[in-house]
Formats: sequence, C-alpha cells, structure tokens
Amino acid sequence: MTSLPPPAAEPASGATVLALDLGTSHVKAALIDASGRVRSEAFSPLTTHRGPSGSMRQRTEDWEAAVIAVLSEVRGAPRRPVALAVTGQMQDLILLDAAGEPTHPVILYSDTAAEPELADLLTARPDWAARLLLAPGPDAIPPKLLRLAHTAPEALREAERVLFSASGWLCFALTGRAVCDRLTASTTSAYFVRTRDWFPFGPAFDSLAFPVLTEPGGVGRVTAAAARRFELPEGLPVVTALGDAGAATDGMVGSAPGSLYLHLGTTGWVAYVDPVPAEALPLPSETGRPGTHHRLAHPSGHLALARLPEAGEALERARRVHLGLGEPHSAEAHAAAEAALARALRAENAGADAGTGAAPDMNVSAAQHADPDRTRPVSPAPASDPGSDMGPDPASDPAPAPAEEHQPAASEGDRAYLAAVRSLAAEVRELLLRLGARPERLPATGGVVRSALVRRVLAEELGIPVELIPEAEAGLRSCARTAFDALGLPHTIAPLVC
Repeated sequence: MTSLPPPAAEPASGATVLALDLGTSHVKAALIDASGRVRSEAFSPLTTHRGPSGSMRQRTEDWEAAVIAVLSEVRGAPRRPVALAVTGQMQDLILLDAAGEPTHPVILYSDTAAEPELADLLTARPDWAARLLLAPGPDAIPPKLLRLAHTAPEALREAERVLFSASGWLCFALTGRAVCDRLTASTTSAYFVRTRDWFPFGPAFDSLAFPVLTEPGGVGRVTAAAARRFELPEGLPVVTALGDAGAATDGMVGSAPGSLYLHLGTTGWVAYVDPVPAEALPLPSETGRPGTHHRLAHPSGHLALARLPEAGEALERARRVHLGLGEPHSAEAHAAAEAALARALRAENAGADAGTGAAPDMNVSAAQHADPDRTRPVSPAPASDPGSDMGPDPASDPAPAPAEEHQPAASEGDRAYLAAVRSLAAEVRELLLRLGARPERLPATGGVVRSALVRRVLAEELGIPVELIPEAEAGLRSCARTAFDALGLPHTIAPLVC
C-alpha cells in the first residue's frame, strides 16, 4: 500500500477522518475524530433497479451523486480532515472504459440472473469450483462476466478494467488506483486463496485489468481532477478499510483472532475472526465435504460468516401462530411477546424441580462439533458486549415482576412461543460449536436481541452472557480506525465491544 503520512501542517490533536460507507440502500458519511466522536454525519438513499430472472442493478452515476451529497453535508468542519476512508458493498461487477466511465450498469452482489452461465462454467471449467472454499452460485463474478459476454458483448469490448466493490470504485475515482482488499476478493469466486491471487480464466477475459489485491490501508491521494469532481481537497489521503462485512465486524468487536458477534434480525448470522489463515484451509475438493459457510481472507486469519436461515422470521411466525399477533413488528406486539415470555419463564421456573440441570457450557464440547474444515482449535474470543424490529428498545426492558398472586398464568401459546425462542437459541449454539468458536461472552446485535428475555434465553442455552452491542455505524467506525492507523496518528477509537 502507499505510504500516507499526514500533511505536515495538520497536528494529530483535533484530527478528523472523513469516513464513507457505500451500502446497497444508502451512502453514509461521518466526520469522526481521534476519540471516535462523530462530529457530523449524513446519508443519501440509493435506488436498485430490479429486472427479470433475478437481475439487480445500480448505477455508478447514482453512487457519485450520493457521495457528493453526503460530502456536502459533513464538510462544514472548521479544519480539513486528515484522510478519507471508505468501505462498502462487496461482490459487485463494475466495468469501466479507458476514461474510467462505466460501460454497463453495476451488477450487484445479489443479482442471480447468471444461473445458465453458472451451469456452463461448471461444466467447462471443473477446476474452477474445485479451488473455491464454497461452491459458487449465480451471484459469483465469473458467471456474471460470461452472461455479459452473451447479452452485452459491447460492454465487455469497451471495458478496460473491472472492479468488484463500491468502495473500490470510489478509491479509483478519487486516486486513479484500482485496488481490492482480499476479504472483498474472497466473495467474488474469482480469487484463489492458495495463491492469494485472481483465478486465471484464460483469454476470454484477458483484456480486462483486474484490481491490485491489497490489505486495508492507504491507497493514494485525491487527484486534482477528483478534487474538482467531488469538491474535496487535492492531495487528501484516501484509505480503504475492509469490505462491508469485515468493516462491520471490526467496528463492532475488532479484528483480533477470536473476535465474533451474533446478528439476529429478520435474518441472522455469526461473524467470527478465525485465526487459521484462509490459504491454510482445506478445500472441499480435498475433504470431500461441501463448504457450509463463507470463509473470507482476513488480516488475522479468515472471517467465517455463517447464516441462521430464518432467525427473526421464525419468531415472527411464532408471534402470529402462537400469540395471535397480526402485526408482529408493532410496539404492542413487542410488549405482548415480552409478556408472553415472562409468563412462560415464570411458569417454567415455578414448576422446575431442584437440580433440573445447569445450562450447557460452550467450552466443554466444542471439539466434538467443531468445523472439520479448520486445521487447529480456536482460542476463546475476547468478548464483551440493529436488523429487524423483532424486539423492544433496550431502554424498555421489562420492569420487575409483580407479586406472584397478581400474575396471570402462562397459556399454551406462551409456552409455544418460548419453545420457538429456545429453538433459535439452540441453533445459535450449534452454529458456534460448528465454527469452533468458544467465546466467554457473546456480543449481539439486531432487532431480536433487543428483547431482554430473548437475551436471557440465549444466555441460558449457551452458558455465557449475551451482551447487546451499542447501536452505531460500525463500518464507519472501522474506517476511522483504519485511517488513523494507516497515517500513524494516535487515537483512542476502540470497537463498540472491547
């Protein structure tokens, strides 16, 4: 990466970083100082154009307009920022011509229109899938390129380079340097972890310049042309953070080996920084077992991202079916669901005999369940303590229970809803064990865990405390941390949980 000392006239004291996150629905920006305090912030919405057969597109012109809009809102600070740092959505397909202009709309990570091309590619190049840690889908970059060769060949003919993330596009637009962090590269199915390089696809795509692979850090400086285009100071250092999944993890719990968090919203997942390097992981083609989750290259090993298929959707159904709540996300529904859990737990405790068993210990049997595609055990995580609206705000945790004689009895629906929550907690436990993760505490975020009683059930199932992560823009926080580190400037920006 380019060495980026701060401007000589800019003292570290009072320094700020301009952090940007180019997401799918919004572009967000914040001016963050060395203590992590947000001086100003802004966001601008983005539009996704949906088409037939799973087509999902955006336009770099819209990205640029949104970036300029948020920059204009946060630019009112009395002193210039020491750097601009960026993260964003990954696994996009962005084609640019020799002048840096798009030759085709951005094909988003969520676009699945290349299903026929995926089948063709798997037949023509069986060596491709054999080198990947997870079986590719139609959202992978190679079948998307092949589809463009069939449906928009002129876009490929006019293109000189290809980029794979919104942050990569902005770094190129600002500095003229095309880069891609290895975590983002790992999402494309065009990156081979063993060689730490792009997969050679042969002459079909040789005319395209792929981005330079890199780690988080300095990219370059804002050019004179970009300064005029984006109304930024010429020469401002530009820093790339990890792609959005990595930046969110870093901002919430850090990037040290063993760091992890749970998200439970409408969907759910566990993000875990596994210390085993991605290039040391056995491939499914070597083990004979298919990959079950994403394992992305990471500076501290690899980032394991494992999904919980239903998460909040399962609890939403349980609220409808067992509690008769027609609007399961309303404030009234949250209160009713929390009351149902309280009644069911109270009845369970009242009816329990002494010595009915302690909560299972996450550290006891992890070796029996650990992911067989890891190569060595994991150290316990240094744990501490926003998604669907499946729970109340933390400030509205239930008040102490009234005297026993005034409390209504638990209904069968209450007990069934508690069973659904326990089932979700058991899925979380099995997922952590499969990943080989043995945390001492579980940081958690998302609408489901805003419920104090859901957190209590999770803690009982896992045998460890479950702590709510404070609500903040974790990706932007990671951008600021990365920028201050890249510039060698002192700061006290810690992850939200440390």
